Amino acid sequence: MLGRRLHPRVHSCLTVRRLSSGSTFGVGPTLARALRKIGISKPSAVQREALPLALAGHDMLCCAQTGSGKTLTFLLPILQRLYERPPRECGAFPDSRPSEPEALVLAPTRELAAQIIRVVRALASGLPQSPVTLRISGGEKFTPQKRALLQGDARLLVATPERLLYHLQNRSVRLERVRILALDEADALLCAADGTKRETDQVLHALPSRKRPQVLLAAATMSEAHEEVMRTFFPDLQRVSHSGVLVPTLEKRFHLVQGHKEDELLRLLEAAAADEWLAGGAAIIFCAGPARADRIHALIQASAPWLLAGVLHGERLPEEKSEALRAFHEDETRLLVSTDVAARGLDFTEVGFPLASRHTISAVLTPETCAHALLQIVRHPT
Repeated sequence: MLGRRLHPRVHSCLTVRRLSSGSTFGVGPTLARALRKIGISKPSAVQREALPLALAGHDMLCCAQTGSGKTLTFLLPILQRLYERPPRECGAFPDSRPSEPEALVLAPTRELAAQIIRVVRALASGLPQSPVTLRISGGEKFTPQKRALLQGDARLLVATPERLLYHLQNRSVRLERVRILALDEADALLCAADGTKRETDQVLHALPSRKRPQVLLAAATMSEAHEEVMRTFFPDLQRVSHSGVLVPTLEKRFHLVQGHKEDELLRLLEAAAADEWLAGGAAIIFCAGPARADRIHALIQASAPWLLAGVLHGERLPEEKSEALRAFHEDETRLLVSTDVAARGLDFTEVGFPLASRHTISAVLTPETCAHALLQIVRHPT
């Protein structure tokens, strides 16, 4: 259970109506034009249900499959609020002062944070007065981030909890003015079995308690136990869920292997390379942890170097991860051995097939992670 229960928020009496399929997302005309400018003209099914609640100021948990458009269910209300309210007058401040953002988006990985900030900036580029946005995540030098924060004009932060804590401790950012908070992949932030949960809790404690912000949570999967944790911490949550089939043409093949799993994996990869349709795309092998990803990558390099495999996981250096992604996107490698870092926040539009590599009985991908992995690589472009 998280450390502090936030007091219920008081709402005025508002009528919330579901958007029609041809509506302009319920946002103002300026933001609607910005959406059309980047090729988005109609809300998705989950957006039609979630946006009226979020735009009306309610706390919300949006649970829908990867690729359903959850990101816009929290970014549009944030940008609408920032656009409606001009930047506050800072008055006579020294040249160096901490940023006091009005909106905060937390993401569990730097890759997901990078994807979110790309969407933010694409939308904001269509606004007459774009709000200052910053991405604060690990894998980048601390000093340039601190220097940017000390300009004091950031209105929206997209951050990973660990790096944001460093900046809070160094007083380059304050969260007392945050009025809207979004948690993408909320289950990974609030219910993870690693330090992410603790770090997220510490960030939440730095938020204002007297006038607490609106909370918007998004997740692709949500167990009853995880939802109970979130409702304990955010008692006003209204849930929106959508379980429609995003990719009806997805073909799934399951291979149950008992013993000699690595040999069978190599056989499957070689068979796929000989298949005319599968060989035309790329492939991802999802592994249960960095050590196993490295082991499988080494096995493929030693036994089948012609498969041109790269490796990606959270223990790689930032430049190594960037190089692995670059090589994969540019077809220098056609096979990526990865952990679930690739299932949260990375777009792969040319993947022919994924393989969930379970090469020890005690370390397998969870059903939730498998769902992320399968849907992440076959998601629609928008």
